[in-house]
Amino acid sequence: MMIFQFLKRPAAIAAAAITATGGAVAQVEFTKSDIYFELNATDGDAGLHGILDGDAWQSARIKGPGGAFDVIRAFSNMDSPEFGMTELFFESNEPPLDERSFRELTALFPPGTYDFVGVTTGNQSLNGSDVLSTAMPCPPKVRVSRQADGDVVIAWRRLKGVYDPDSGVCDKTVSVPAASIQAYFIIEDPATGASRNFSADLPPTASSIEVPDEFLSGVDFSTVDSKAEVIIVAPDGNRTAIEIETEF
Repeated sequence: MMIFQFLKRPAAIAAAAITATGGAVAQVEFTKSDIYFELNATDGDAGLHGILDGDAWQSARIKGPGGAFDVIRAFSNMDSPEFGMTELFFESNEPPLDERSFRELTALFPPGTYDFVGVTTGNQSLNGSDVLSTAMPCPPKVRVSRQADGDVVIAWRRLKGVYDPDSGVCDKTVSVPAASIQAYFIIEDPATGASRNFSADLPPTASSIEVPDEFLSGVDFSTVDSKAEVIIVAPDGNRTAIEIETEF
C-alpha cells in the first residue's frame, strides 16, 4: 500500500527530509514542473495548482519565495525500493473570493521562481523550476448556441488586459497573451448521475468550436443539464475560466 503525505513544513525540515535518504549523487530533471493559479470567474473562486512529472521518486518538495511550503513523500511496505511516484497533479481548495481574497492567496504563495527538488528511487537528485505570477487573463465573453441542424457551437471573445479577481476589473493598460485555450462541454443526467465530457485544447487564435455530432448522439436536452466552459491559459500557466449553463 502506498501512503502519500502532503504537508506544510519549514524549509530546513523539508531539506532534511529530502537528504535523509542517504545523499543523492546524480542529478536529473523533472520532465514537468509547473505551478500556477486558476480562477473560476463565474463562481468567483481561485486556487493554486501544480504538476510534477519525472522518474520515480521517493520524495519531493517545492520551494518558493515564501519558503519550502510543500513536501510530498511516498512510502511503500512492499519489498520493491524502486517503486515510487512518477506523476502528481495537485490543487488547493478554492474558497470563494469573498472569504479568501486573491490578494490573500498570493500573499501565501508570492510570485517568483519556485524550485522543485526531489530524490528518485535510484537515489538521484530531481530538479526543476517554474515561475509563478499573479497576472491573470481577463475572463472571455462566452456564448453557446444550438444551430437549426442540432449542432452545438461554443464561441468566445477574448478580452485584452490583466484581471483583478478581487475587484472584477480588467486593466487594459497591461496585457497577458494567451498561450492556448481550453474548451469543454459537459452533459449530466440528473436522474442517473451519468455524465459526458467533451474537451479540446486549442491554439490562442481560436474563437469557437463545434461540439462533435458523435458526442451529442442520442442526447435529449430536455432531460439533461449541460454547460460549457472556456479557459484562457497564459504563457506562465495561469488560467481564467468562464462557465455557461445552457438551455436548449
